[in-house]
Amino acid sequence: MRTVIIMVIFVFFLSASFVGIYKVENVRATDGNSTFVDHHYNSSTVGWGIDHFSKIQDAINAVNPGDMVYVYNGIYYENVIVNKSITLAGESKFGTIITGGSSGDVVCLSVDGVNITDFTIQNSGRNLNNSGFKVLSDNNIIEGNMIIHNSVGIFLQNGSNNTIRRNIVNTNTYGIGLEYSNSGNSILGNYVTDNNITGIYLSYCLNNTIRNNSVHNNTYGMALLFSSDTSISDNILINNSNNGLNLYSCTDITFIRNTLITSECAVLLTSDNKNIILQGNVINNNALCGIQIHLKNNNNITIYNNILTNCTTGIYVSADATNTHVYGNLFSNNKIKILEEKNNIGINDTLGFVTFFAFVALVVFLEILVFTLCYKRKKI
Repeated sequence: MRTVIIMVIFVFFLSASFVGIYKVENVRATDGNSTFVDHHYNSSTVGWGIDHFSKIQDAINAVNPGDMVYVYNGIYYENVIVNKSITLAGESKFGTIITGGSSGDVVCLSVDGVNITDFTIQNSGRNLNNSGFKVLSDNNIIEGNMIIHNSVGIFLQNGSNNTIRRNIVNTNTYGIGLEYSNSGNSILGNYVTDNNITGIYLSYCLNNTIRNNSVHNNTYGMALLFSSDTSISDNILINNSNNGLNLYSCTDITFIRNTLITSECAVLLTSDNKNIILQGNVINNNALCGIQIHLKNNNNITIYNNILTNCTTGIYVSADATNTHVYGNLFSNNKIKILEEKNNIGINDTLGFVTFFAFVALVVFLEILVFTLCYKRKKI
């Protein structure tokens, strides 16, 4: 009987060890379509060169479209080209690190239909066209990654229907950039902070969505140049030193329900913008101006139902702006409510839809929001 008990205990511990070693592979593998990467693997590893590799690029070269490449925690010194429609998944975004060695792009997506999640992507080359993620294709998902110390954190060029979601984009020169990218790209729920120049920028882009992002401590929060048909909503922009949002030569932009706190100017419209809607935004504690319509050829700008508090000037409209509509906004504790260089705007502003008590509740909410964001940042 004693021998039987000892044998049972031995089998139990042996089984537990086996499960501990292989549990991730058994969970992740489906129908033989998963390949695994670990920097400790070598020629003595079972499956070496077939479905087990020590380099990410070798695994990508070996798989078929539709397969998964699963990468265990470790530092991988590679510049990766994803040229097959696969899922590339890391074990954890803080522990699975691809570093580009300060050369070129760290990860380049050259084919449609790639999903990438749970990596730290760092140290691209320093040229302006070098990126942590460079996307040159359509219908990709970049989700849940940490992107740090790159020239551009995530860069989309000539792409459509791409989703950039729930990433931490930190300490790059530029955070997230889109150029010549049209139709259905979405930037959703990212934390974009401490980038040297701009958190999120679009240049020559059409029909994209920017929603629910936290954009903090950049020189410029968001900048759109020569872009159109873009929806920007429900974002939080705090402590971006120059501007929260900058628009230059843009058309048909809606900027709604955003919170902008502590910049030089919260919203700056420079030259040649038209059909711009600024609605339902909370703008607080900006040193120079809440909303500034500056320079020439700004046409058909609508500013309504916004809350502007603690700014030197709530709204400034230059003499060259035409067909500007300002109504239903709430102003509080600004040195100047509205400054217009000539009487060329339609104004009908009262307390609007916001009562005094709602305003008090809003101030309390903003204080809680700032405290919570600072606390989360410390935890990250």
